Formats: sequence, C-alpha cells, structure tokens
Amino acid sequence: MVHCHCEASSLYGGIAAQTVGLKPVTTFHRSEPRYYSGHWKNKLFFLFIKGFIAISQERKQRMMNGLGIAADHIDLLHWGINFEQIQALETSELCRRTLGLQGKVVLSLGHLGPIKGHDDSIRAVAKLTAKYPDIRLYIAGDGAIQDRQRLTTLIKELQLGEHVTLLGQISQALQWMKACDIFLQPSREEGFGLVFLEAGACEKPVIATHVGGIPDIIESGKTGILVAPEQPEEIATALDKLLGNPDIRSSYGKEACMRVTQHFNLNDKITQLESILKKYCRD
Repeated sequence: MVHCHCEASSLYGGIAAQTVGLKPVTTFHRSEPRYYSGHWKNKLFFLFIKGFIAISQERKQRMMNGLGIAADHIDLLHWGINFEQIQALETSELCRRTLGLQGKVVLSLGHLGPIKGHDDSIRAVAKLTAKYPDIRLYIAGDGAIQDRQRLTTLIKELQLGEHVTLLGQISQALQWMKACDIFLQPSREEGFGLVFLEAGACEKPVIATHVGGIPDIIESGKTGILVAPEQPEEIATALDKLLGNPDIRSSYGKEACMRVTQHFNLNDKITQLESILKKYCRD
C-alpha cells in the first residue's frame, strides 16, 4: 500500500506505486479552496490515485464538484485525539495559576496567517473592552514576520496592548487550552481542525466559523457558536453571550466534551483508517 498526502506526493507516489503494481490512496488535507478547483493541474496530481480519503463532509463535496472524483471513490474519515493527554492535565484552576492568568481568558491556537482570522478576533475584542475590562485574548502560534507585524500593528492601532497578547510558539498548548474560558478561532477556511477537538475534550465552549470541516465538529448552539467568516461584529456578539453567561459556557463545554468523546476518539479513527486501507489492498 502507498498512502499519499496532498497533491505533489499523490502525483509522484501514484506513479511510483503503479510502476510496481501497488494501488495508491491519498488523504487530501488542504485548507485553501484553490487546491480543489477544476484546473487541469489539480486534476493531474490525482491521475494515478485509486482511492481518496476526505477529512470532512465539505471537503468531500469539493473533491467531487471541483476535482471530478466519483463519490464511491471517496471515504470520509475525520481524525481524532488521544484523550489520555487531556486526562493527565491538571484542573483548569491549577493550569490558570501555573500560567499566571487572570480575568476572562480567550485563547486562539494557530499560525498567524490571515486564513486563521486572528485579525477578526482582535477587532471583536476591541468592541468588548468597555463592557469586559478584564478580557484577555491570547494568540498562540508562529508565522511569517509580516504576519506578526500586521497583527502587532492592529493591536497598537486599537489600543489593545493590555487585552491582546501574541504568545508565539508555545510548548504547553493543552495546558493553555485547559486554562482558558473560551476557545476562539474564526478561520476563513479550515479543512478540519484538531484544535476544536482539543477544546471540546478540555470542556471549553468554542466560537468558530461556519467553513470547511468545522461544522462537522461544532454543533452551534449546543457545543459552541458558529459565525460567518470575516465578521468581527458576529464574533463580538458570540463572545458577549458566553462571557456574560457562565452557565452557558459550562453547558456548551460539557456537551462539547461528550461529543468529542463519542465521535472523535483517536483509537476508533485508526481502526477506521486500517479498514479503508485494507479495502484497497483487497481490491
């Protein structure tokens, strides 16, 4: 079996596999929609692939509509997380104490590129500082120099130096997740998003966007709130609802944990992947 990932490896891996009589399968992870367009170059990448794995319902639809891949050649496989790592964490209170956090803590985890929507998060926080003077947004993740500079400039322009912190790359992401009150990631595109599973496993309500694979994870109004992309006003409204209602935060967090536990266990997903790959080995 040859299992490829994304476009270039699918082309070269597909040629190599067929040369020696193997059947190549590819999992397509791309977040950017341009990779799913019907351009001849995109289709060429997958010319030699016999089976496809989609990471979300929406991405499966894009593979069918844009790349012209038949539905019966695509298996849907969400990924999962290891709950042992989450269970080993200290309580939220101890994590907050260890990290020295106070106030209403909102966390984002993702690289600093525009696709993650951090600009929208910052603008949303600017609308709430008068009502919630103790709101703190922490953005963890690295990126290009120009992306960091863009966000730093925006924070200064909106006078949010006391409210927004760019943490850079962090080594204790799950500890931060456990310590926060709300996980916020208004991505402008997202193939799937493991961070949303981690937030749910840590019993955190999520504010995210209705794009890509995110709706496969978040049940809006039950485990979190989904908003339109690039809409700081909607993000601010969602933040206001959760910040002002501890009971709703708690309810969403517990429901999120239950959903992730039931549907996104890593061991179950590994078993499903094995089943998919064995199918192509038999064919």
